[in-house]
Amino acid sequence: MDGIRRAQEMNVAGDRDGARALLERLWEDGGDAQQRCWIAHYLADLQGSVAEELRWDEIAMAAFRELGDDGDRALLPSLHLNLADVHRRAGNASEARRHLAEAAAGLGALPAGDYGDLIRGALEQVSARIDAGSAEPLT
Repeated sequence: MDGIRRAQEMNVAGDRDGARALLERLWEDGGDAQQRCWIAHYLADLQGSVAEELRWDEIAMAAFRELGDDGDRALLPSLHLNLADVHRRAGNASEARRHLAEAAAGLGALPAGDYGDLIRGALEQVSARIDAGSAEPLT
């Protein structure tokens, strides 16, 4: 998990290529379902195409499902949110709405504070963009 945190810090600092390279190395090394979920979750955000982002978001969700009852339920709304947003940008409004509903259903698992507020706010933004028929990326 230290490498995953380091990659996320690199991304936040503006080194997207370095973060992606580190996450790809970590992916090659394998890991348990929880590690694969986090790696794929972060790798999705570092892709250059909507198709590749969708692929990694789906991989993250599949790894989360492998965790079963051991999965961190607070992560699930974020995974569905990412899938809703990438489907929206790919022009798949019905899939976007389905994942948006799944994300909304899991909001109760979010902690109070910054992280929960971030996910709730992004959900509102994605919902509004779906309603508007926008495929523009969130900023």
